[in-house]
Amino acid sequence: MIRRDNSYLSNISLPQKRLDQLLQSSNALRERIRGYSTEKKVGNPRFYRQGSYIYRTLIRPLSEDYDLDDWVYLDLAEFTSTPSPATIHDWIHTAVEDYTQKPPADKEACVRANFKDGFHVDLPACNAIKNTREGSEEYYLARKTKGWELSNPRAMTAWFTNMVGIHPEQLRRLVKYAKSWADYCALNPTFLSQRRLCFFNLGSRIYFLLWEGNGDSGQDTFAGTGLNLPFATE
Repeated sequence: MIRRDNSYLSNISLPQKRLDQLLQSSNALRERIRGYSTEKKVGNPRFYRQGSYIYRTLIRPLSEDYDLDDWVYLDLAEFTSTPSPATIHDWIHTAVEDYTQKPPADKEACVRANFKDGFHVDLPACNAIKNTREGSEEYYLARKTKGWELSNPRAMTAWFTNMVGIHPEQLRRLVKYAKSWADYCALNPTFLSQRRLCFFNLGSRIYFLLWEGNGDSGQDTFAGTGLNLPFATE
């Protein structure tokens, strides 16, 4: 199918130039974190990108504020006393604070590196604990004030990748359409107060309609999804 450059999907999709800029910025932050981790005698950190960038469902929001999630996996086994989540946040914050013109934000679940061009990179940090008996790992997210929280960011990625394998580009299109609609509603509270769209289980509903649908009619499926979503009036 030939898609025109001025199609709705093209207009809401993030241009490749911005995707490349986002990736380059993320790679630069990784290098700074590796260097600072060496100073703190932390084993070589591993990184795992998760979310819309990996799913290829990033949109160009009306606010021009888009992001990339890059998880930082730290091996803290060599420390006699495990550093606190607040300490881990301080390390990540210090590692990236001189790289951007805008100061990073230390949030509850991550450190956010803000860039002057409008985008940001979120850096959640995990303590990767090896289970030598089972040969597996458990990941504990460093929540700044709430302690270590068991987390598995790879699970959602695995689920979405599996769904894309079943419904290749149609699923990505539907997710972009839904995200664009949510973006519009978020910036138009008057409209939203009149007819509020509930996105609580949007992903599962899209998947259900894809599973039940025949063929690859993205427009029909999206229309069906919208008709089947719950609305609530004020």
